Amino acid sequence: MRAHLPLMLLTLAAGPALAQQHDDDHAVAGSGTLPAGWMARTDGGRPLTALKFDVMAPGWHLTTGPAVILYRDADKVDGLVHAVTTINVFPASGHAEGFGLFLGGQNLQADNQSYTYFLIRGDGMYLVKRRTGATTSTVVDWTASDAIKKASADGPVANEISLQTSRDSVAFMVNGTTVATLPASQLDTRGIVGLRVNHNLNLHVASLGVHPLH
Repeated sequence: MRAHLPLMLLTLAAGPALAQQHDDDHAVAGSGTLPAGWMARTDGGRPLTALKFDVMAPGWHLTTGPAVILYRDADKVDGLVHAVTTINVFPASGHAEGFGLFLGGQNLQADNQSYTYFLIRGDGMYLVKRRTGATTSTVVDWTASDAIKKASADGPVANEISLQTSRDSVAFMVNGTTVATLPASQLDTRGIVGLRVNHNLNLHVASLGVHPLH
């Protein structure tokens, strides 16, 4: 996948190696606008000018200051779903932060927002959490998986992140390997499916597919 990225993207890859640390949101000179059909909500109510999300074929390029969810109203699912995205992470954040999918999104612009999210990190870890209003609860804490391609200082690294719901469970997958299967009763499963990206990341979202199942 890396070899097929436009040369324009490869020039964005320079940055320090990943190392765990806490830091403030990076300053990002965003336009305050989103591609047609997209909506966003940042953590802490930060303005959209604090991130940059632009169409860049194939897909979209995203640079975050604050953490954010990005979604399209057309991706609301009331039944079973298979969702898949391919995300290239660039070594520019300075430390490992999570990125991936959310599902079951409800009231996403209100105080009582809720959704379940599945993230991976450039250090080869994955996480499953739920958000209800301003609080989050951990379903699966950060766990290592060999299925995740680790970030590289040499350039962008692509991972395919997917999930599939059934009547009783949700399977979470990375690069075609199931890393966790959890009871659907413990998760949010009906609602909008979209992207969840933590702070200080430089990503290229090559694709996002949300496919209702019958």
